[in-house]
Amino acid sequence: MKMNIRFGLMMAAIFTLTNCAKENDAPVKDTEVVGIPFEIVAHTNDQTKTINDGKNTEWTVGDAINVWHAAAGSTEYKSAFTSFTVAEGDTEAGRFTGELNPETPLSEANDWYFFYPYNQYNKTPAGSAYENFSYQKIAQAHDGVQVQSGNDDMAHLVGTAFPLYGKVTSVASGDEVSTSMNQVVSVVKVTVTNNTSEPLTVNKVTFTSPQDIVGTFYVNFAGETLDFNSTGSGFVAKTATLNVENAEAIPAEGSASFYLGVKPFTQSSGNLVVAVNSLEKTIPISSEVTFSSGKIKTINFNYNEVVVEPVLWDLTKDETYSKSDDVISWDSDYAMMSNTRKSGGTSAMNWYGGDLQGHTTTKFYTNSTLLISPKDGYALEKVIIRTNSVESVKNISKWTNAATIIDGNDISIYSLNGEAISCLVTGQSSLFGVDVYYVSSDDFKEPVVESIAVSGQTTSFKKDDDFYFDGVVIATYNNGATLDVSTSAEFSGYDLTSIGNQTITVSYNGKTTTYIIEIIEDDGSKTVVYTITSTTAVDVTGDIPSGSTATYSSTYTSKYQLTSGNSMNLSIGGMDGMTVKGITLSMKSNASKGSGYYSAKIGDTLISSIGTSGSGIAFNNELWNGKYSSEYVDITPAVAETIVGEGETLTIVIGATVNSLYCQTISITYTVPERAE
Repeated sequence: MKMNIRFGLMMAAIFTLTNCAKENDAPVKDTEVVGIPFEIVAHTNDQTKTINDGKNTEWTVGDAINVWHAAAGSTEYKSAFTSFTVAEGDTEAGRFTGELNPETPLSEANDWYFFYPYNQYNKTPAGSAYENFSYQKIAQAHDGVQVQSGNDDMAHLVGTAFPLYGKVTSVASGDEVSTSMNQVVSVVKVTVTNNTSEPLTVNKVTFTSPQDIVGTFYVNFAGETLDFNSTGSGFVAKTATLNVENAEAIPAEGSASFYLGVKPFTQSSGNLVVAVNSLEKTIPISSEVTFSSGKIKTINFNYNEVVVEPVLWDLTKDETYSKSDDVISWDSDYAMMSNTRKSGGTSAMNWYGGDLQGHTTTKFYTNSTLLISPKDGYALEKVIIRTNSVESVKNISKWTNAATIIDGNDISIYSLNGEAISCLVTGQSSLFGVDVYYVSSDDFKEPVVESIAVSGQTTSFKKDDDFYFDGVVIATYNNGATLDVSTSAEFSGYDLTSIGNQTITVSYNGKTTTYIIEIIEDDGSKTVVYTITSTTAVDVTGDIPSGSTATYSSTYTSKYQLTSGNSMNLSIGGMDGMTVKGITLSMKSNASKGSGYYSAKIGDTLISSIGTSGSGIAFNNELWNGKYSSEYVDITPAVAETIVGEGETLTIVIGATVNSLYCQTISITYTVPERAE
């Protein structure tokens, strides 16, 4: 599709409806549905059509749109029988043809909805989930890029990643339908002014928001405003990336503009971050700012600093390479890298030719030390290791003196001070490349902590308990890398001698964050944790009920995972006289789906449940987590406090009805009667 949308304007579309029965010479079987032909005319309302100026639109042969109709004021949307497409000879007029479904006839007055690009899985204009809308790419894939050709060019702001929508209401069934097609995507215009004395060639621009702004979303345009639902945390991103090809050097004091598509969003706090080449600038948000669909918002970027780009060390198998029984190493005037096998390590280190920037397979020793260090006069900027799997990344993810960014099968490691970094390799890691970047010692700039965040910590304490932190504190640096600083962070603001809520302040490297804890009276509650270790066993920790037994089994082959039709069962005996007060499940789903059920019984008495085996509940339902999650979260279903009778068993069952659900721990909170202490 050759499309260039006029941002801030609307593309007019007139729909001429020809309501006639389709003629067929041959008899039609009773079960065969034949569509009613319709003709749609869509054209721009600007008589000047220029494909390359980024503002106007031209259709091309084969372009297709979704069409829906509903009785005026109704939300019972009816899909057209087919897509509506434009044929050769009809592109200039914008004439689309398709068929409506005769089984969903028009009402006396109708609301009409239109969406480009067409997708057969778009079942409604009110897209909200996998069941009713396709994965619609907004501007770029979560791990992709947008590409602009030359300075000031807008021709890339088109195509299936820049969708269009239209709607018109209360149209009589015999009347002509006229509407306007609107751009879904918002555009960020970064105008770069070269305030240095040297010509500046812009190769890359990024724009980062506190919320997800690119990737795939479900789109709802049926209401007054556009609504977007993420297709899952693994399919969206907070950073829009623009690569610039055929760029011209911007002279001193000159300027050029670069355009990035983003999901429309509103932000009232936090920071926006814009980077041009390697120069990054932060824009604090002090009041609400909105990036609207079909609009361009300009950000002026003064390029006033000469950035020294790190140099890539060409790691090739030549005289810089050596290998012994326990050590493999590369050496140069700038840096060295070695992989040393420890006692008990395997001899899996192999190199199958080529260089470490090439697509060859290299393996680090299991149970070994990987060391990368700069030579005198140089500083280590970053190392990028490309692997063949997420598991390989996990095996080389624990670094000293470094913060990291994990992106799928790749890991980027940033030295905190330009000096050596090292890693304990915990398992076989198959590699497709290692990129080592260095700068001179004088040019190195230490990464700066921009923020810290906490997660997974205990937030409820009993009066007079000792305070502890059992979660994770993550520091995020200005280069985007993160580091677990849980053992270095400081905590203040707690007084566990007082009942009520307290604000805990977490501090690290000049940055702070807070979270709330609750101090409660000690009611004698205890918590036992059952951690799944296989499909037939659990490890029991915490306050284990005296004399209790635990039996566990799963019908699926993976210890944590449950696919449709499979379930896990935990049966606990020996809790006679004890009161079950609460149950916590550590669970996750797939990124965009997963449904199931849960029940807890004492004997034959149901004390807690979510759904049933015959009617599973989606994980994004509030009864579970309220949203799909590919990370483990605590699920705390309502529990009717119940005393375990003599000889009764507490039985907990979790099952899946739609792939997949996962559970790694089951925690039970209970009290023991005084006579049993």
